[in-house]
Amino acid sequence: MTAQTSPIETFDRMNATDEQFSSITDLRNKLGVEANPDDPPNTVENIKLQMQNIPPVYEFHSWVSWDDSGAKAVAQLVVPKMETNQHIVQFDISVLPEYRRQGLATAFLSPIVAVTEREGRRLMITNSNSNVPAGEKFMEALGANLGLSTRRNDLLIVDVDRALVRSWIDRASERAAGFDLVEFVGPYPEDELSAIATMQLAINTMPTDDLDVEDMKFTPEHLKQMDDAMVARGNDRWSLVAREKSTGKYVGWTDLMFNPSKPKLADVGGTAVSSDYKNLGLGRWLKAAILQKLLDEKPEVERVRTGNAQSNAPMLKINDEMGFKPALTMNLWQVELDKVKEYLARHSLVAETA
Repeated sequence: MTAQTSPIETFDRMNATDEQFSSITDLRNKLGVEANPDDPPNTVENIKLQMQNIPPVYEFHSWVSWDDSGAKAVAQLVVPKMETNQHIVQFDISVLPEYRRQGLATAFLSPIVAVTEREGRRLMITNSNSNVPAGEKFMEALGANLGLSTRRNDLLIVDVDRALVRSWIDRASERAAGFDLVEFVGPYPEDELSAIATMQLAINTMPTDDLDVEDMKFTPEHLKQMDDAMVARGNDRWSLVAREKSTGKYVGWTDLMFNPSKPKLADVGGTAVSSDYKNLGLGRWLKAAILQKLLDEKPEVERVRTGNAQSNAPMLKINDEMGFKPALTMNLWQVELDKVKEYLARHSLVAETA
């Protein structure tokens, strides 16, 4: 079956039927076996919660292609709605292996381009997974440029050197004596959001290599939106924040994310230290302290997953020493809207305006 006999439809995530969500879940799980074979399967309820609770700071669009057996391909587009990066959109197109090379990915580009153009954005960003070579080949066909190469790293709890973790925590009392750690479980308190937003500007010290992006600047309202969505999705978060004792200033943090449908997995949400406070051992302290908390309080977790730019040598060094192992490569690609429109014109597809 080709894309010409299977039209692309908008997926109404707020009003879709349980049967449709079940089909989307089946597709996601089949693709998950290919892309992330160690991950547990998604549940229908989890997929529904994740898709129906998107914070307003991200405008979300989704499309699907069906056949008689269910969903065979999906696409989504995220339009960030914040002060910076008003020139970009992020998109993803996922096609089941047996339906690839039939024009489906190209067909999905038409509605994606239409929204991108309507929103006045000029740059489209997506990623490819080293376990799925088809994604990289498609981006190369579009004429996209590789903006940033990242490495996903996994830590098996059984392999953790607990003595090393303890030694990093103990050493912090010497190198970082002027700091302490503040713990937040779940949503940040509203009276802390301004300080947290300022602290999280430290994420902009991470490498972006050749990506045409601006610094990320989340406001307190954005953080509240994301926390509200996190709770609505049934997810949880542990955050450890490094605080300068003399000023009370938050200068760095790390966090772990938990999805109840995947009780054996913890995802690192982010780790960063403000530029003026680097080389004090704060990053190691934060990473070790939150891992120790995980060991003590969540014995059911078997694996921790994180991702780092290949060019981020300091963070890779910390993770490597902790025992994280490379799992796969994720490449971030960028392509100008005009170039995608030219590609569609060559393939005789005109972007829909609806």
